[in-house]
Formats: sequence, C-alpha cells, structure tokens
Amino acid sequence: MKGQAAMMEKVIVMFFVVIIIVALIIFLSGWFMLNIRTEGQRTTNERALFIMKNVATNPLFVKDDSMFDDTKLTAASDMPCEAFEKLYGENWYIEVENKFDGTEWKICSQNRRNTSYIIPVNIFEKHTGLVYVGNLKVGVFI
Repeated sequence: MKGQAAMMEKVIVMFFVVIIIVALIIFLSGWFMLNIRTEGQRTTNERALFIMKNVATNPLFVKDDSMFDDTKLTAASDMPCEAFEKLYGENWYIEVENKFDGTEWKICSQNRRNTSYIIPVNIFEKHTGLVYVGNLKVGVFI
C-alpha cells in the first residue's frame, strides 16, 4: 500500500508538471503572436506617416510646403497607380478634399481595410489664385 501511494503521488506531480508546461507554452506562443501583430502595426503606421510627410513636401503635388496645387493634384489623380509605385511602393492611397467646394482628388484609392491619417492642408486654386482649406488623407492597405 505504501508503494502504491508513492507511485500515485509521482503520477499526480507529473500530471501537474505537464499542465504547467502546456500552460507556459500556450502563454508564450500567445505573447509571441501579440508581439508580431504589434510590430506589424507599427511598421504600417510608420509607412503611412512617411508617405504623408513625403506627399506634403513633394513638388509633384504641392506648390509650397503643405500647400497643394489643384492643377498638380488633377494631373496626378488622372495618372495610373503604377506611376507612383516607384515612389511609395504598393498598397497605399492619397485623398485630398477641398472643404470649400467639396472637390476631391483620389490617387490609388480603393475600398479595402486600411490604416490612415488625416491632416488639414491648404489647397491653392490656380485659376482663381485663392487658397482653400482641405484635408489630406493618406492610408496604407492592410
């Protein structure tokens, strides 16, 4: 009887050790997956912010820093997406909206899940010579 109790004690201890090891493996794999997801989101955010900064200062779109030119935006929005892939890569979009008259310029815009940032910008209208307030929305598709 004494030997049987000792054997049962060892079986119970081994059972709890196995449960602890399995729980540790599950916890560590969940923590690892969370870190991968967080790193991916950070990379996406950095890319969206890089594109926003570049678009706001690129002479292809702006007259002065953060003052978009409506004629340049019209020309850029008529170009195919592939023309900009060398500058910004794939899976991104730009939308500029004039808040005064509702004019919108969309470059590479699609209806997909994305991460985006919106900032206010000035839009120079060449034929009137006036500057209007608008929004710049830059996004990266996930």
